[in-house]
Amino acid sequence: MVLRREVVKAMLGASCRLVSAQGAPNVHLASATKVLSSEWCGLVADQCVQLLGGRGYDEGTPVAKIYRDARILRIFEGPTETLLSHLGRCLLSRATRDEIADLFRSLGAAPVHAAAIEEVSALNETDGAVLIYAGWLTTLGLAQAVLSAGCFAASDCATAAADLVSAELATLRTRAPAQLSFESRIRARRTLNAFLQDAASSIRSPVIADNYLKLVQYVRHPSHVNLKFAT
Repeated sequence: MVLRREVVKAMLGASCRLVSAQGAPNVHLASATKVLSSEWCGLVADQCVQLLGGRGYDEGTPVAKIYRDARILRIFEGPTETLLSHLGRCLLSRATRDEIADLFRSLGAAPVHAAAIEEVSALNETDGAVLIYAGWLTTLGLAQAVLSAGCFAASDCATAAADLVSAELATLRTRAPAQLSFESRIRARRTLNAFLQDAASSIRSPVIADNYLKLVQYVRHPSHVNLKFAT
């Protein structure tokens, strides 16, 4: 928990230094910082609840409130998946790849950027899973770059925090998306369509039957058009 906090503090400090130097935030580093801070906040809050057992779940303790409030951070100010897709697209797109390269270079971590590019170069850039994976590579790569930039005093904690990020990157690479064949993509699309059809049919439950009937009534009576749209 402490090491994750140190990584986020380091990334926030790097973002602030770039604001001071350039007069504006670097949107890529800010996005990566938001992803890690919100995701790890939820993880640490969950670990705190688990550590305290029943007391952690009790609403009378502050940890329960922290656990509940931390969940919204992964959605507000940009959902994690949106930010990761954005970072992944920026890493791969010809229009923005130089911006990402310059950011890594400014942190003294050009080899980290080169390794990330090489890793995803053979994958389908239009695949959402690839974009999110590339976004995670960018996020953790920037964290690794910040921790190795020499802007912080050397300490056992800083070294351990850098080791944590390296371990997170190693774990991420075990989940790298595979290059799917055309046939595999067709099967995946059929599976998804079948799931969506099953989900749509299962929604017709007594819980929403009354609301469904009201909507049908509004559609059948033109005089209720405004009320239908308001509903």
